[in-house]
Amino acid sequence: MYTQSGDFYITSFIVMFSMVIGLVLIIIIYNWWKNRCSPLIVTQATVTDKRIEEHYVRSKRSAGIGYRTRKVLIYYITFNLEGGENIELRTKEIVYSELQYNDCGKLTFKESKYINFEKV
Repeated sequence: MYTQSGDFYITSFIVMFSMVIGLVLIIIIYNWWKNRCSPLIVTQATVTDKRIEEHYVRSKRSAGIGYRTRKVLIYYITFNLEGGENIELRTKEIVYSELQYNDCGKLTFKESKYINFEKV
């Protein structure tokens, strides 16, 4: 009887794990598709805020002994669009360092994907 119960728990775990992985993949693909199909928006904008998120990623060493932890920085810039709406976009480090608070210019983006910012 114990093995049947153990088999049930193992099967349930595998099914639940597969469902979670499937849901995550569906969300990733949906966001990618939404960005891809969205129109290219070009509008006047002002840089109103900048922030950096820190994440630590742990990975197994290639030598096979122990783990390696590395810090990953994600850069975000908040723009105030000409209609008064604020939008926060993820950018690369070089873009983050080039733009300053209150910079005005022409922002080009798709849904949640930063494309370009030309200062005026």
